[in-house]
Amino acid sequence: MKNVTPKPKTRPRAGVMEDRELAELAAAVARVNFWYRRIQKRHGVRMKWNRLIPNYGVVKIVEPPEEFEEITGEDGVVLGGGKISGGSHAYTILVPSTSDTYYLPGSALQFTGVTVAEGDIYAGNSLRVVVDEKTGEGRVVQSSFGA
Repeated sequence: MKNVTPKPKTRPRAGVMEDRELAELAAAVARVNFWYRRIQKRHGVRMKWNRLIPNYGVVKIVEPPEEFEEITGEDGVVLGGGKISGGSHAYTILVPSTSDTYYLPGSALQFTGVTVAEGDIYAGNSLRVVVDEKTGEGRVVQSSFGA
């Protein structure tokens, strides 16, 4: 049995993200979008934007895939999602307690009935991210954050 020290749970300031955190989030979302497109091309998966959980809907993560079991019980916010082939739904979820995003099936989520304002997630600033088609890595090419 190995000794594992649990990561302390820290809560970010409500509705406020540091510029670096927002840039990392934008790059992560760009990478997720890159892999969506790659999967769609290789496997013929088509996304239909028929959402059962609205954008910015607050969800409880109840049964994530095994590789993400550490986020079971966390609250998250839907950044986007849709219906994939086969009739199931999948969503990109921001987990505010870790500032990480996850792509999860709808069956892993429980919608709380609450939605948050877009401004609670985004500070009104914007980033433009370009993804390298070969590596899937994103880089910021334009930012409205100032210096």
